[in-house]
Amino acid sequence: MHGVWIPEELLAESHDLFDPAVLGRIHTDIDDAVAALHGDAVLPERRGYATGTYNADVSPWIASWAFGIEMDPWVVRDSDVTSQGRTYTGIYVSATGEASPTEVWLAEMLDRIASIEVG
Repeated sequence: MHGVWIPEELLAESHDLFDPAVLGRIHTDIDDAVAALHGDAVLPERRGYATGTYNADVSPWIASWAFGIEMDPWVVRDSDVTSQGRTYTGIYVSATGEASPTEVWLAEMLDRIASIEVG
C-alpha cells in the first residue's frame, strides 16, 4: 500500500480544497508519487518530502493506494459551503449527484491516481 498526503499547511491557510494552490500541490504530489513507484522520478529536496532518484519500478508490488489525511472538520465544512454544486465525472472514479464538494474533490484526486496508473 502506498499513500499520498494532503498539504495540511495550505489547507490550514485557505480552508478550501479547490484553492488553486492546494490543487496545484496535490496534483504535483500525486504525479510524483506515481512516477516514483514506477521508477520514473527524480525528486528535488523539499522539506517534509521524499527526495532522490527513483529508478526501480515497484508498482507490481503495490496492492492499493491510500489517499488523504484525517480531514479537518472546518476545512470540510468551509469547502462544502463555498463549493456547493460541484460535480465530477471521471474515467475511473466519479462522484454521485448527492456527493458533497469534499467527496467530489476526493473522487477527482482518486481518478487522477487511477488515470496515471493506467497510463
